[in-house]
Amino acid sequence: MSDAGLSMPSPPWPGPAPAASQILGPAPPSINRGPGTTVHAQIEDWLAELSKLEQDLTTLAGFSEQLRRHGMVAGARVLSATERPAGPVAVAALEVAEGATLYEVRRVRLGDGRPIALEHSLFPAAVFPGMLGCRLDGSLYELLEAKYGQRPCRAKESLEPVSAGVREAEALEVKEGAALMLVERTAYTDEGTPVEFARDLFRGDRTRLVMWTSELPARL
Repeated sequence: MSDAGLSMPSPPWPGPAPAASQILGPAPPSINRGPGTTVHAQIEDWLAELSKLEQDLTTLAGFSEQLRRHGMVAGARVLSATERPAGPVAVAALEVAEGATLYEVRRVRLGDGRPIALEHSLFPAAVFPGMLGCRLDGSLYELLEAKYGQRPCRAKESLEPVSAGVREAEALEVKEGAALMLVERTAYTDEGTPVEFARDLFRGDRTRLVMWTSELPARL
């Protein structure tokens, strides 16, 4: 569409229009100003950085709850939901016997319809019988509490930066090799029973992980 005949609204400031940096402040140094990069692309990158979803790891909250706190609509695309025997890693994390039946759920988590995280969770079938027959496209923590009276209340989590492989890139709609954050989690009930072992991959361009620290843990 040609610009001819289009009238532009008068700027709200007198004299020459100020530069973008005068309106929004200095651009962060991470913005690419290399050859071929348009101003539009730079601003998009800048705004994307400002609008990242903050995941607070200080307190245990499900993904859906985290998104609701930010006024976003949470969604999930279930990739698979199957039974599998517990291997050595799951045995240690969930404190079950080797070969015990686990429910394995893989999902892409969405925020306002956009992929944000790839979830891979294991649950002990003995604690949650029939779980795979339930709807798995909502909050799993809310499901565990409503149907089984077992809501995770605390968790041990470890973080590790990784790169997207072919399958992760396809699921999260990123390029192969894109930066992801792996969050490995073992979640426990209030009684100390481990009920979930998970390895979640978060898109580095859409999430920011936050933790509060204090000299006295009780102040958190």
